[in-house]
Amino acid sequence: MQASDSHTSGPARPQHEYLSVSDEDPNEAAFHPRRGASIRARSVIANACGVRKRVTQTMTVSRRIITKEEVQFMVSFAEDLSKELKDNSKLSVHIKTDTQNVERASKIYEIPDEPPFSSSSRNAQSTNPSTKTPIQKRSRQVFDCVLITCQSKKQKLDSVALFESILFQPAEDENGKELQKIKSWKNPKVKKNEDLALLPDTIRNRIRHIGFEIQDQYIDIDRLTREVMVTREFISHEYGGSCRTTRPKIAQKFVDAHGMSDFYFINPDYDPQPPEVPGAPGLKLSTKTGPDKGRLRVMTKIKNTTLKHNNQYLYVGQYDVMCADPPVLSVQEWKAQSSKFHNKWAQGIVTQGWGRAVRCRIVGRRIYGREPTEEECKTVQESGRFTEVTKEEVKNAYFPGQEQMRVWTMKCVGYDNNFQRELSEKFSRWVPQTKDKKTKLKLKNDGDSDEEQQE
Repeated sequence: MQASDSHTSGPARPQHEYLSVSDEDPNEAAFHPRRGASIRARSVIANACGVRKRVTQTMTVSRRIITKEEVQFMVSFAEDLSKELKDNSKLSVHIKTDTQNVERASKIYEIPDEPPFSSSSRNAQSTNPSTKTPIQKRSRQVFDCVLITCQSKKQKLDSVALFESILFQPAEDENGKELQKIKSWKNPKVKKNEDLALLPDTIRNRIRHIGFEIQDQYIDIDRLTREVMVTREFISHEYGGSCRTTRPKIAQKFVDAHGMSDFYFINPDYDPQPPEVPGAPGLKLSTKTGPDKGRLRVMTKIKNTTLKHNNQYLYVGQYDVMCADPPVLSVQEWKAQSSKFHNKWAQGIVTQGWGRAVRCRIVGRRIYGREPTEEECKTVQESGRFTEVTKEEVKNAYFPGQEQMRVWTMKCVGYDNNFQRELSEKFSRWVPQTKDKKTKLKLKNDGDSDEEQQE
């Protein structure tokens, strides 16, 4: 606490000329200093109780000639006030008097450790109503973040390590390069229905994990030999197996003869992105769940309108057929495909044997009002009620995600050059036999008769 009394500043005046707070009544002049000091004392006490706001009060009085006794009274009152507040270490009060310009200033500094006390703050500011305390505006806060927009990025991240599994969208130049590589997979002899094709984003998001390059480093035969295509009847006659299943079971007598039981036939009508040229990557779709299919001898159905037998199969290589990432078409991806794609799969599920499990689950949901168990699906199949399912019911099951389409990636890891040479030599000399009803039934039932077209 400091109290100072200065009588030397300003121009020289008579000894008994001083400043007062009133020009109206000299008899009331002695009471005004006490009233002003009382107001300042209340402000000090209020802030000592917890006022955090900084308050600066300055009161300048008008000129008036007062007696020396009045000035001495004001100075003594200020000294008494300083002594009373001396023990309070959290306040710093500075009171200054001037004989020429009596100015009293009370500066109350902010105390960080004390809680706010709004009512005392209002009392402290009420000493000078004409002076408005400026309101401090809240500083602008900028939130720096990364907005995740694609579906695979919207998954809840439990740790920083999971950021590695996020599928980032490539730049436009990378998209252009990937599209050029996808176009290089196309077989010029194939006439494919583009309305059934998968969307480019669906293809890129899954092929990206296995690479877009054609693995032709395994091929040692000439181009004409590797482009030779054969029919399913020829494969069934020479190597065994059914003519209608995706992965036929080969009879043991054929396996003992040639040692091959890993045939895998792809139909582009239901798999719109198969390997069309040897070594190219591809995708496999299916309604059934299951683990990785392993390494298989893949043959793709080629619809060539220039040939007499337009439904022939081309050997494209040895492939690792693995579960894709993500392993199913999401609801958004399924809805984004063309209507012809939806109708083609719905028609196949309703009419083909490989869609029987889907139809049984649809009937089970209708009966039990929930997801049916395997035993309940078996009961539905034995009752034959799965035949009641329509195309619209199948599509209505896939649109909300009750049923999901599984996806497998196909990466070329080898090529059997001797097998392709053998196909080229034998098929050129092979003469199709006239098939009667018994032969057709035998070809159909040679292998796994419960599956048709799809695995």
